[in-house]
Amino acid sequence: MWRSFSVGLFVGLLCFSAASVSAQDDTARARAAFTNGVEAYESGNYQHALEQFQSAYRLRPHPSVRINMANCYEQLNRPVEAIEHYERFLADSENVDETKAAEVRGSIERLRRQVGEIFVRVQPDGAMVSIDNAESRRAPILDSIALPAGAHTVTVEMEGFRTERREINVVGGSRGEVRVNLRPGSNITTATNTATNTATTATNTATTATNTITNTTDTSDTDSVDRVNQVTELDPSNQQTIDLTDPADPSDNGPRFFNTPAITTTLLSVGFGAGSVICALLANQSDADFEDAVLRSNNSALGLPAQQAAHDEGVEFAATARRRALLADIFGGVAVVGLGLTAYFLFVWDGDEEEEEAQLTMSPWMTGESGGVSLQGSF
Repeated sequence: MWRSFSVGLFVGLLCFSAASVSAQDDTARARAAFTNGVEAYESGNYQHALEQFQSAYRLRPHPSVRINMANCYEQLNRPVEAIEHYERFLADSENVDETKAAEVRGSIERLRRQVGEIFVRVQPDGAMVSIDNAESRRAPILDSIALPAGAHTVTVEMEGFRTERREINVVGGSRGEVRVNLRPGSNITTATNTATNTATTATNTATTATNTITNTTDTSDTDSVDRVNQVTELDPSNQQTIDLTDPADPSDNGPRFFNTPAITTTLLSVGFGAGSVICALLANQSDADFEDAVLRSNNSALGLPAQQAAHDEGVEFAATARRRALLADIFGGVAVVGLGLTAYFLFVWDGDEEEEEAQLTMSPWMTGESGGVSLQGSF
């Protein structure tokens, strides 16, 4: 009973501590990616900035990051994606101030003048439509397709029909229509070339296989005779049965599950694991307070004094979140070490070896922005 409980508690605490540390690591990586994105954007490397903002959003989704991604898409001349992120920001944000919302709506209207819409009407239904060799869509396509102003290539293909390609020019702020009627048939040139290449490949493969068989036949006779002789020389009467089972050791009574060190380290692991979880929850609350302070500091309707106060609160909340996250990592590390010692005392330690009493000291420490655990002992 004690063995089942100890093993279950060991696995459960290890998973829980790992999940807590992983959540804090995601937050730290998201902040680092966001900072890298801002630096890349300011240096003019918009593609790298976009990738960093996308990474930050995947780790810690926040509506404000969509503004940064939209700015990157706008600089990369991809207005369709920029509009999408601006609109998602307005839809996902709950307490955005009216001044910021008006700026975003103005950006959307400006970008819409750089985007045109087309309707693609294709016969027969079921044909695959792709634009500029991008993702394909199956006809019928009922909604319009938004495209940046400029030249584009529409490709329509379907098995049993000739592939059609149309060059179109999209005018920003306008709507147009493209009609394509596929004709039965096949792409003869492509089919002929493919058949010729396939036949040539098959011929080369057959030739190679023939040569391989010929070479193998030339060298196999002697080896075959040797193998037959070897089999003939085997004597069934010489076969022996070997017992691979080790003799039982009467003095081996198995691991001792009722021992004081295992119980002590288990209780220590539970205590530090609970402390790690509590610190992680407090760190998450500080993160939430920090994000709220950021929103208030960007709210121009509150006035400059209130915005400055919110900024100062945000700095303090960020520092508190880092300290609490560090404590959570330290406590979690101590809990994991304790679980490892519990496993040692349960499955490895021999309780009969008591000439020297086991002593163990675990001391968490933290200075400034760093910390850890000091482990000293003898067994």
